[in-house]
Amino acid sequence: MKKFSLFILLGMLIIMMLNSCADYNEMEEAENPTPVTLSIASTGDSSVTLKWSKYSGEYFRNYGLYIGYNQGLDSADSLIDTFSYRTDTVATIRKLTPDKHYYFRVIVTTTEGGSGASNVVDTTVQESSKHKLTLYAPDSTTLTDTTVFLRWTKCGLDFDYYRIYRDTTDEVDKQDTSVKTVYTDTSATIKNLMPGRTYWFRVYAFSDTSVVATSNIMEVQTADNSGSWSGDMTVTSITDTTATLKWTQYTSSDFRNYKVYFSLDPTVELTDSLEDSLVVKTDTSMIVRSLVAATTYAFRVMVTTIYGKVFYSNNIQVTTTNVTGTTLKLYGPDEVDSTTVVLHWSPCKPSPDSYWLYRGSNRLVSDSDTLAIPQCTDTFAVVKNLAPNTIYWFKVYAKTGGDYVASSNAVEVLTSSHK
Repeated sequence: MKKFSLFILLGMLIIMMLNSCADYNEMEEAENPTPVTLSIASTGDSSVTLKWSKYSGEYFRNYGLYIGYNQGLDSADSLIDTFSYRTDTVATIRKLTPDKHYYFRVIVTTTEGGSGASNVVDTTVQESSKHKLTLYAPDSTTLTDTTVFLRWTKCGLDFDYYRIYRDTTDEVDKQDTSVKTVYTDTSATIKNLMPGRTYWFRVYAFSDTSVVATSNIMEVQTADNSGSWSGDMTVTSITDTTATLKWTQYTSSDFRNYKVYFSLDPTVELTDSLEDSLVVKTDTSMIVRSLVAATTYAFRVMVTTIYGKVFYSNNIQVTTTNVTGTTLKLYGPDEVDSTTVVLHWSPCKPSPDSYWLYRGSNRLVSDSDTLAIPQCTDTFAVVKNLAPNTIYWFKVYAKTGGDYVASSNAVEVLTSSHK
């Protein structure tokens, strides 16, 4: 009897083990449910409708609908909704951002803890016509060198105001320059632009601080009405210390000033000395004074406009005349220490009333610089109270009555360091 009971117990254990294996196999199958097939049914105004095949396997729990912004979409991305009925195979997702690209996927989960991911679908969401403004290309008759007249369609939604933005690239948005706010009109004149420049514009409709509609981006190029100018500079008269310059007038309305430059080198650069700046358009001549006799100078005139354009005249060279019957030469220093220098020069013939010694910081030293020694009747001078280890330039002038009759060359002097 005991033996028979043992056989019965053993048989029951075998049956239980077989049932467990069957349950395990069913569980393993449930952990890998067959994925559904996802597709895009339609796209609408800031929305997209999705549909997928019905899951027909056992242990169905729900569908999870996910949204993301790249192809590698999985359950770590945003879950939009779950559907607990296996017959729920259609969903419409609303309030999406217009012109933005989205990716979608449906994941089936089972009551046994399994999951199966569908294929990924993607689309760019359309924008509702109500959220669009059309910004028109400006009429050429309303486009000037500094202004543009813009027009756009009326916003079809409730809004408080339009705001126009401007940029110098085709990616204009709300981070760029705000040029005008308009409350009811659908047009505006934009001013203070630069001639011959390309701008991009976009119009936004706002409700309070929120954007409710945007326009297309419109490219605009302002007219270039700035003139051209060659200068045609000439020298009308030359003396030992002056040169009279003349040039043609700049005639366009964007004139800002003339700038007269000079140099001791053959060609004038803009890094050379600025002699004067003339702000009246009709001032087309000037006398350059305090030049050195028998010295060659180069001159050039530059025109600048209010819009930043620059035009240059020709480069001319001028040699000042010698002073008739007079010569004056300043020699190198006889003595020099840290604070004192002794200079002498050749006597001027005929003899002047006095000599005047000037001190400057560069080779263009003139009578507009520091007067070191006035009314000297000798042909030497001791200049004191100089700074140690410093470069000075000196020039001597001969004066008779109230006029200079001769000027010397410029001499460079370097004082010594402190002892």
